[in-house]
Amino acid sequence: MEEPGKIKLTIPCRLDHVHLAGHAIKGVLAETIKDSELVFLIELAVCEAVSNSMQHAHGCNADCNVEVSIFLCNSELVIEVTDTGAPFNADLLKNKQCHDPEDATCEKAAEGGRGIFLICRAMDEVKYKSFADRNILTMRKTIKPTDRDGEP
Repeated sequence: MEEPGKIKLTIPCRLDHVHLAGHAIKGVLAETIKDSELVFLIELAVCEAVSNSMQHAHGCNADCNVEVSIFLCNSELVIEVTDTGAPFNADLLKNKQCHDPEDATCEKAAEGGRGIFLICRAMDEVKYKSFADRNILTMRKTIKPTDRDGEP
């Protein structure tokens, strides 16, 4: 059963469709969040996650789909990117989570590994789980009252 207020987008596994996820996120968030830079960072994280899923989990197999679910409740935004492809090495997620901007290893993020790095920097929490032939990357972001439209 779907959660009330959850928006789900199913995208064919084609790299030229990644922008659809970005447009959807931007459209949903633009109605709620007035900070355009924050909307851009969240859009970037989602596009990176969708692109990674298409390329690495599905090998760009056009017969497959990637699902993006968006749930915004009060001050928490939750976005899930789900696929049925090859599982992701969750250790890569831990290795790319650089929290200290002075950490020299952050600058050494390898080509091809920058997507995870960007996702982790843009979002407050990023988790991955794989079960029942489904891979789910869950990204969370706290939306401050000052970032929201219609609030002080």
